[in-house]
Order: sequence, then C-alpha cells, then structure tokens
Amino acid sequence: MFRYLARRHDRKHILRSLQRQKRIGRRSIEFGFDTCLAFAVNEAEDIYASSGELAFRKISEAELFFSPILPPEPLKEEQNSVTFQSDITTADEENNTFECVVTNSGSKDHALVVFHHWYARNRYHSFSKFFAAKGITVVEATLPYHFSRGSYEYSEEQFFNANLGRTVRSIRQAVLDGRKIVRWLHRQGYNKISVVGMCLGGTVAGLIAAQEEKVDKAVLN
Repeated sequence: MFRYLARRHDRKHILRSLQRQKRIGRRSIEFGFDTCLAFAVNEAEDIYASSGELAFRKISEAELFFSPILPPEPLKEEQNSVTFQSDITTADEENNTFECVVTNSGSKDHALVVFHHWYARNRYHSFSKFFAAKGITVVEATLPYHFSRGSYEYSEEQFFNANLGRTVRSIRQAVLDGRKIVRWLHRQGYNKISVVGMCLGGTVAGLIAAQEEKVDKAVLN
C-alpha cells in the first residue's frame, strides 16, 4: 500500500512538472555564461562586475564572494513579519526586498531560519507552529524570485536556469539574504540559531551554514 501511494504521489508531481515545463517553454532562459552578471552587486550599474571565471581556487575567494555588504537592519518590522533590503540589486524591483514570516515562540533561547523549496507556492505554517509550540521561534525566509519577490507567474525560473551567471548571482543573493536574517536574529539576542532548507533551499542553507559562524546547526533536506 505504501509503495502504491508513493508511486501515485511521484506520478502526480512528475505530471505537474511536465505540464509546467510545457507552459513556460517559450519563456525558458537559454544557456549562457554571463560571468559579469554573477559578480555584479547592482545589475543596472555593474559597479563591481568582473569578467572572471565562475570557479574559486581558494577558500578565501568564496568567503569574499559571500561576505555581507549591507548591515542587518530591517526596512520594516511587524508582529508576524520582518522585511529587509537585499544586498544584491537586480533588474526586478520586486526581488530587491524580501519579507520573512515570523512565528514567535516567546523565547529567545533558539531561532530556526527556514528556506523553502524551488517553486514553492505555500509557506510551511504547520511546521512553524509545531516548533514555536516547542519554544523555538521560526523565521521563514523568501528566496529570490519567489512569493512577493516575483514579478510574473514563472519568476522562479530566474533563480535556477541554464544561464550560469544568473543562477550564481541568485544563489549569492539568497546566501547574503540568509546571512542577514541570521545576523539580525543574533542582534535580537537569540542564544542559538539554526537553519533548515528544503530542496534548493537546502543548498542555500548549507552555504549559509558554511559561511556564517553565527549558525549553530543546519538541517539540509
């Protein structure tokens, strides 16, 4: 019975994926290197753009690439959300700020930053409520081009696609955004800060944990 249900679940999601690929076929981003885009902090101005390679030969080069640019100061704080300015400025204005959904536990002992999967359409409300009830505050990040950061229906394709420079830039933006959340939580006085990531969010969470010393634990799904 379990195998039957698992296969049915897989078939359903594979069909959805194939249908999505068919719908966005004309909008797909074609292969390209675009190394300048990968290194640009401001896409319009290309102030810090480089035509260098997309490979790091030293750990210090990767550390510099993922180093924070702006301080972890929110643009807006509300009871259940906090909004930040992203360190990377892209051509899509909606993508340049990001909202985090906060489920507060009432305790400063432990905070959990959650990074959702690619093409997420819903937040992890049940997940957040469960851990908040256990005394762990949950902050749900918003990856680039997702939710309110998307300017059209299939904006998520701009995060992960065949254009290497654009994909690297989006990964960098997601990591810098995540580090900003962690640093903000540290300023708020949380004793422990962990990161959890699902699918593409797991890749982002792993890079954040590797670069940000304020992260205590990481769970990568």
